Amino acid sequence: MGLGSPLQESLVNNPSSPSSGNRSATYPIIYDQLYNLGYITKRLFSIWLNDQSATTGSILFGGIDHSKYHGPLQTLPVVLAGPSPGIFTDWRVNLTLIAIVDGPVAKSPLTANGSTITTVLDSGSPNMYLPPAVADAVAEDMNATTYQGFPYVSCVERSSNKSLEFGFDFAGGKGPRIKIPYGEIIYPYGDPANIGNVTAADGTRLCYLGLIGTPGGLTLLGDTFMRSTYLVFDVDNLEVRMAKVRYH
Repeated sequence: MGLGSPLQESLVNNPSSPSSGNRSATYPIIYDQLYNLGYITKRLFSIWLNDQSATTGSILFGGIDHSKYHGPLQTLPVVLAGPSPGIFTDWRVNLTLIAIVDGPVAKSPLTANGSTITTVLDSGSPNMYLPPAVADAVAEDMNATTYQGFPYVSCVERSSNKSLEFGFDFAGGKGPRIKIPYGEIIYPYGDPANIGNVTAADGTRLCYLGLIGTPGGLTLLGDTFMRSTYLVFDVDNLEVRMAKVRYH
């Protein structure tokens, strides 16, 4: 299900498409269809993935379920592409802080003060894809190893009290702060199913780490971030709202 910009449709952005680059060839996204047909009064949807053990989550079109988050919903602007006024290409926001948090106070920043990382919120991506230096620091903190080229850690780390904190500040205001427990970043033993059970030479069970280093510049916050966050995507105002998730 496509929930981003119409400009991400393969009809338009696939070089082999006969309509490649033709913005007028886009078709209505589902939120446009629901709005145009009168089922919703505003082009807005909210996503609640629930935790790893859950079998269901929800996407709510046209509204917000206030029972599914803690504290205030904080708003940040979508980063538009190109020169002003810009173009909505995806759910891109500015990430200004990543830190390892150990306990109620201790915090180890992994990003420089005042730095900005442009990242895309993408429910179609199972993992987080972050700058290599950040991914390497988290992997080192968890004593990660690799298996078939993917990062794995001892499954004991799923019970860690540590978390990753993400901050989203913007000009004129302090944005949301979201903490993702290590246990929500690390997959349960045996997942992903296409790889199956992985053990170390000494018999230690290893679990897949859903945080990958990407050298390409653009980063993604996928499901290992979004499961711990209640997210509202406001198409009309080009804003994203975030709060700490409430699991059910």
